[in-house]
Amino acid sequence: GPGLVLTNPPYGERLPRNDAWQALNRLRARAGDWRFGVLGPRSEVVRCLGDRPNLDKPLPNGPLDTHFFVYGPGR
Repeated sequence: GPGLVLTNPPYGERLPRNDAWQALNRLRARAGDWRFGVLGPRSEVVRCLGDRPNLDKPLPNGPLDTHFFVYGPGR
């Protein structure tokens, strides 16, 4: 049945752009009817996963300006 995948991938100072974001995009594409949640910087998430999430909520992560995104069916 449907579910939810959540991730806080490496970004910014932790790890600049790399294959991890491409792997996340492939995972999201295979998620089917599962929702896919990501915490990360808006610019990197939108660049990798697209700008049409079901939810885009600012969620600071310490000093980092991050957003919580949910993609997929429903909210």
